[in-house]
Amino acid sequence: MIVEVLEVWEAAERLLREYMLWRYKAVGDDRTCPECSGWNGQVLSVERSDELRGLFPYGEFAGAAVFYPRLHPHCRCVVKRVYSGEGLTLTGNPFWQET
Repeated sequence: MIVEVLEVWEAAERLLREYMLWRYKAVGDDRTCPECSGWNGQVLSVERSDELRGLFPYGEFAGAAVFYPRLHPHCRCVVKRVYSGEGLTLTGNPFWQET
């Protein structure tokens, strides 16, 4: 019984951890600014989705899984929720990187 409870708890923790990952995606063309290029590919781990506003105060949500960071006027970047931790390695809180 205890083993079953622990297995369920561990599975729930994995799902929660994966659910709170967000990947920053810059457009990546000749108009992409250095700040956006620096964020490109970063995976953010946050406890609550509203913590993204702490990182990007001018950002806005466009649904449950899409956030526009609005780092500057005319910013074309997007931060999208990542539903699977596969291919990601923890490099320090709150940032993850792809492997």
